[in-house]
Amino acid sequence: MCDWIKWGEIESAEMSHHDAFYIIITVSIFMFLSLIIIDAQNAASYFGLAIGLFGILIAAHSIQSSTRQLIEMEVDYWNARGIDHNNKGAELRKKSEYDQAAWAYEDAIEAFDKASKLDPLSAKNWSNRGNALVDRGKYDEAIKAFIHALELDSLSAKTWNNYGRALHAKGDALRDHDDFKAMDIYAAAINAFDRAIEQDFGAIRAWNNKGGILKSQGDIFKKRGDLLYAQSKYDAAIRAYDKAIELDQNFAGFWYNKGIAIDARGYYDEAIEVLNKAIELDPKNTMIWLGKGNAFKNQNRYDDALYAYNKAIEFDLQNLNAWNQKGNVLHAKLEHDEAIQAYKRVVEINPQDVVGITNIGDIFREINKSDEAIKYFDRAIKLNSRYVLAWKNKGLTLQSQNRYKEALDSFEKAIRLDPRDALSWSRRGLILNEQGKYNDAIKAFDKAIELDQKDSQHWNNKGVAFCNLEKYQEAFNCFNRANYIDPKNATAWYNKGKVLEILDRYKEARNALSKAKDLGFTGPQ
Repeated sequence: MCDWIKWGEIESAEMSHHDAFYIIITVSIFMFLSLIIIDAQNAASYFGLAIGLFGILIAAHSIQSSTRQLIEMEVDYWNARGIDHNNKGAELRKKSEYDQAAWAYEDAIEAFDKASKLDPLSAKNWSNRGNALVDRGKYDEAIKAFIHALELDSLSAKTWNNYGRALHAKGDALRDHDDFKAMDIYAAAINAFDRAIEQDFGAIRAWNNKGGILKSQGDIFKKRGDLLYAQSKYDAAIRAYDKAIELDQNFAGFWYNKGIAIDARGYYDEAIEVLNKAIELDPKNTMIWLGKGNAFKNQNRYDDALYAYNKAIEFDLQNLNAWNQKGNVLHAKLEHDEAIQAYKRVVEINPQDVVGITNIGDIFREINKSDEAIKYFDRAIKLNSRYVLAWKNKGLTLQSQNRYKEALDSFEKAIRLDPRDALSWSRRGLILNEQGKYNDAIKAFDKAIELDQKDSQHWNNKGVAFCNLEKYQEAFNCFNRANYIDPKNATAWYNKGKVLEILDRYKEARNALSKAKDLGFTGPQ
């Protein structure tokens, strides 16, 4: 909706208090001269009146100027105070003092609110308010603030960049439970960064932030299994980071971002080289060491990854991600006690960290301490009832205890939160199969296959359901497809052999059962 400007409004809207003062003086002089011409005998009286009027005008102008200067000074004061509170919030958050950080951000927002009320036409005030709201996690309010700032000044590259940053943050908040909506918001963010670059082609931060959005889009496509789309987004992100590096080769953050995009692309050695360049520029940066550790972990180079995570912790003892990743590597190395200690350190730093709490539960699940595991999963769910992994792992634990009804409830809650989670659909199918609901089980396995076509176990499980329905040809087709996807799936070879026996195809059955044995199958004889 446009705010149409009527004739005459532009002049009054753009007229300064100095312009008004000069117009009043001119009109007063004109009136004074007119009176003298009309009534020359009382010229002295008119002259005195004019002097008095002129004095009043001077005084009024001085008061008006002083008032405006006072307002400007007050606006500057509240802006400075808001920036100070915002910086304080960032420092407190870095120290994992989250409650205090939240209070500091609220103080910043309040200060910027006061600045905006004093000068509602200042785009800077609204932009500052938006930045504080982003840091506080109030993304919708932040977006509204930036839109208002852009209505006041649509040519500010900085405001377009910050608007894109707010959209990016909102998209990140949505992606775990609604990645389609997140993708729409990411597209709007890219448009914002493009507008920033349009206003200032050398806007380094906008190039860097555009790269971040493209990588986030790539991550979603990767999660969906759309690898070609994912790779194209990662490549586009790398090009954006290259542009930022071209503009400033000595900023470690740009090299770090490029490195993690290359890592996501699957070029781990190249990613490590780029991250080494970032470390050379900023050797005590925790995030860069984290990125390097992740690249090593993705290659299963666990000792190298552990060294990198320990370096990250050395430079920031309170970094939750570093402790969690250290725990993940120790977990992968089956050093369960050490992994639990790393995860417990996460929870000590932030008792509300559902990732660390869930990770502890997952280790207890793996070492068959099911009751202890469920306690941790329930604790995570109590803190964040939308955390899918906690529901899913709770379901796995309950399923291992043959508590099928409770397990099914957990998997169905996970599916409601993330309908694209293939594992939850597959586990739902297994439980329905155990309950004799074979057709419903097949539908669940079909959904799992739709979401993850590379997991041969979904086809194997579907084949078992067809066997229970005595639809052996359909079962054979499923087991055959499982072996096509993964020729080393020994269970599928065994199941195919047993179905071939039922179908009186004995020679093929012997070959399939022999293949299963060669692969190490030790199931029913």
